[in-house]
Amino acid sequence: MKQLICTGDSLADIWPSHAKQMIDHDEFFVYQIGGGSLDLQIKSLLNHFIKYPIVKNYIIVSQFTGMGRISMPIDNDLAEVSDNDNMYIFENHLSNTTEYLANNSKKHTYVNMDEKHIYNSGHTRVRDLVAVHCLLSRLGADVRVFRGWLGVMPAELWKQCCEMYDRDGVSYTDKTLVETAVNISVDEKDWIDEFHPDDDLSRDSLKIVLDSIVLKGK
Repeated sequence: MKQLICTGDSLADIWPSHAKQMIDHDEFFVYQIGGGSLDLQIKSLLNHFIKYPIVKNYIIVSQFTGMGRISMPIDNDLAEVSDNDNMYIFENHLSNTTEYLANNSKKHTYVNMDEKHIYNSGHTRVRDLVAVHCLLSRLGADVRVFRGWLGVMPAELWKQCCEMYDRDGVSYTDKTLVETAVNISVDEKDWIDEFHPDDDLSRDSLKIVLDSIVLKGK
């Protein structure tokens, strides 16, 4: 039973529905929220592994978002007193409890993160997601990676990510979803806003991005 697992941010409001049509699979999972960080993707993939340990069944399509974003796990009582805008809620597959990830600065004040940038290491976040990708690939998963846009991380850091991906059999592309969309867009109406391509443009851009990934044999 092949599991297609898509991870991303607000761009993944749309593109996973098209990945679902482009990639053969039996089960479909999406882990994303607008404004969500790499933390959310790391925690979601690890949580998925707890419930579904047969990694050779995974086809992971993972979209890098901005490395400076934070998704902070918070206590249930604190989650209840905050508004639900941008709160990612999921089941912890180990403890069978409800988990909350806060995805904006207002929520961070509940966990003493008012000065969040002091504690914000985007390089650690990138390292951890790359490590998860590589570990799952070594265990037999088909892992495919692309960046949402060029500015998600410095070019030199992306190069270092790719070196790790080459070492551990992770498939990736240098093409990005947003820049690809810009290159093929023919009308302003192709865009929901200045950052998000609409459904048709997302589909066409994703196809170009996925087709550019040279799959590594398992």
